[in-house]
Order: sequence, then C-alpha cells, then structure tokens
Amino acid sequence: GYCFESKTWAKMFGPGSGNEKFVLEKVFRQKDDQTFLNILNELREGVVSNRTVQIMTAKMMATNRQNNSSNNNQDLSNDEEIQATKLFSTNAEVDTFNATELNKLQHTERQRAVFDAIDKGSEKYLPQLRNGTK
Repeated sequence: GYCFESKTWAKMFGPGSGNEKFVLEKVFRQKDDQTFLNILNELREGVVSNRTVQIMTAKMMATNRQNNSSNNNQDLSNDEEIQATKLFSTNAEVDTFNATELNKLQHTERQRAVFDAIDKGSEKYLPQLRNGTK
C-alpha cells in the first residue's frame, strides 16, 4: 500500500495527532528542466500526452543505439542485456516483480550470494520496518 494508508501515518498525521499534513508544492530537483518536470507530472497523474510519448520514445531509441554500440566493445554474452529501471506505485507490485525475477534465476549453491542489510533511522520505527508491519 501507500505510506499514507499505514497505521503509522494515521498515528503521526491523522485526526487528533496534533500534526499537520504537509503538501509538497515546490519542486527542487527538476526545477530547471520544465520538460522533464511535465513528464514526471504526467506519469504521476497517469495521463501521458503525445509529446511525452514522443520524447520518451526518442530517449529510449537513443539509449538502445548507445547500448548496442557500446555492447560491441564489451564482453557481454548474447543473452545479456541492460534492463531499464522499473518504477512501481506500491510495495506489493515491487514484491511481485521481484519474486518473478528471482524465480527466473537458476542458481546453484556456489552461485548464491547473501547480503546483510543495515537498517538506519529512528529507533522508534525500525522494529516496524524490520518485520514489514504497518
């Protein structure tokens, strides 16, 4: 779900919490690129103009050309390709995608890698984050 649907959000910002909800209205990171800002807003709202489709298609084609030309100089096997970053609206979508991709991998015990996560942040919320509860 979305963060604003969680129990923690309701506790922190809900009625009677004493805290206000904040609406972020000013863009800082993309403020100098109005075209990119428009694209992000359209994607966020789920209504994409023909202009945005044209821009995104042109960028994708340019990236593919660049990847194809640079792949000729690298030791990539034919079945390897660079995957675009995927953005999802909810953690459930991320979990589904990750599970699908992990199931595609063929690992032996020797190939398997384990990574330890380091959780940082307010001690008040870390237990919830560590066990995945809301």
